[in-house]
Amino acid sequence: MCVVGSYLGFHVLPSATRYAALGVALGFSVGLPALAIAADRYYDADAKAARGDAAAAEAAYDKLLKKTPDDARALNGRATARAWAGKHDAAQSDYRAVLARDPNNLQALTGIGYSYAWNKQYAEAERSFKAALALAPDNAGATKGLGFTYLWSGRHADARKVFEDASARWPNDAEIKTALAQAQPVAAVKETPQAAPRRMWGELHVWAGTTSNGDAGLRSVEAAYWPQDDWRLALRYDNSLSLDNPALARTGADAETYYASVLHQFNEHWQGIAEFGYRDLPDGDDQQIYRVEAVHLDGTNVHKLGVQISPHSDGYTDELVYASYGFEVAKGWRIEPALFYANTGASDDNEWRGIVHVEYRDEDGWSAAAGVGGGVIDSDVPGNDGGVFVADGRISIPIADDYEAHLMVRHEEAPNNDYTTVMVGVSFRFGD
Repeated sequence: MCVVGSYLGFHVLPSATRYAALGVALGFSVGLPALAIAADRYYDADAKAARGDAAAAEAAYDKLLKKTPDDARALNGRATARAWAGKHDAAQSDYRAVLARDPNNLQALTGIGYSYAWNKQYAEAERSFKAALALAPDNAGATKGLGFTYLWSGRHADARKVFEDASARWPNDAEIKTALAQAQPVAAVKETPQAAPRRMWGELHVWAGTTSNGDAGLRSVEAAYWPQDDWRLALRYDNSLSLDNPALARTGADAETYYASVLHQFNEHWQGIAEFGYRDLPDGDDQQIYRVEAVHLDGTNVHKLGVQISPHSDGYTDELVYASYGFEVAKGWRIEPALFYANTGASDDNEWRGIVHVEYRDEDGWSAAAGVGGGVIDSDVPGNDGGVFVADGRISIPIADDYEAHLMVRHEEAPNNDYTTVMVGVSFRFGD
């Protein structure tokens, strides 16, 4: 992941500091899109659906269903894509196939409700949304669906009641505010069904937080552009090394790094990432960073392998190799153990480190993760030998459709440093 390179290759630093972000580098990366951290076989289809490409999403889910025709998640995904494209008979057929086996499937009940409403089948839509709300009274999607059904069918008083209640529960939802205005008696607004989700073409991720010395500062800013669904181009400024290295944090010295990266999804199983970085070091030194990573998706399993080479202006080279294996253990739950080996050319430090991350992703969009790991350093520098311990935790919460907030805490213990940092971040996504 893109954060891997930002902590390596500063020869005067304690060895463990080079790993300040490696605890989140695999399966726990901050601010990267779903495509870059895809964790299951649905990845390609979900990515196309997230960008509002109904035809491509339908084709991708259809490919999954050829192998597993009864896959409820893929059926729901294909049904949603079909509904966006106005293929309501086909969409409703998929939803009914899910409900025939699982009458309480909330996603299918809500999805078929929207398909009914978009197709002006208002009585059927009302029944579906009410059935969904009987199972999950606090479900925002079903609540809004019921309100829109009333609004589009001309039942303004009922719509107003639903959206007034929804506005009290979700005061920052712009869609609810707009619908509530449309439901007012004086409104003379032509009511039209919701459009399909926008195609997301850009991202902005900003992180700040405390330093190892207890101060605060800007950690990173990344801007990314998706020219196509399977290509991601990004530029990133990273100041994390300056903040996490105790010596640099105390003196206020900078070791800023600038990255350019490209990510490409070759097919449903393979993804590649290439990254170049330039690090501006104190005392006129500098360092280049070259990293490549391969990701293989096999069902719900994800294998990652990465290599990074970082030549320094003083004539030595730092090296990093890492690998991980991620797998699903229950609905919403994933585990990803990772192993890292690094060699610092200046002092010939060798370090092995293992980290295990556990992540839970809720259907409403929020996620939480925690990781713990340790390792050993073999160094030619007195005092650098010994064990390493690292632990971290992260919570990500969607603020609105295109905005997400993050909180991360990280603790590091090594032979010559011991510190805790707290970081906050926000992600913005842009679409047509």
